[in-house]
Amino acid sequence: EAVGRSDLVSRLLSKNRNTLSEDQVRDIVGKTEGFSGADLKNLCTEAAMGPMRELGDALYGVKEDGIPDITYGHFKQAMRAVRPSVSPSDLDLYVNWNRQFGTFSGVLGTTSE
Repeated sequence: EAVGRSDLVSRLLSKNRNTLSEDQVRDIVGKTEGFSGADLKNLCTEAAMGPMRELGDALYGVKEDGIPDITYGHFKQAMRAVRPSVSPSDLDLYVNWNRQFGTFSGVLGTTSE
């Protein structure tokens, strides 16, 4: 699951200039346990807005290459605003339901029998 979140965050950031180190990406991945793909996309979008918000009205006169890079600080701010859309208890309910009744009942290690 962490590998998937890491890959998704890296892909989402690949089109944006950023100063994130591998350690910082790992930290973000660790702090996003329970985030869905959509939640991670929202987090990255919110972090990408950080440099533009910092420019304020000056943004209108700046070319694309003049927008500052996304930093770890932008992600820390974004993590205060973006939360997982599904609670851990709700996720457990979905997983248990799928184990019992879903199309993946045999795949998740249990059967509906």
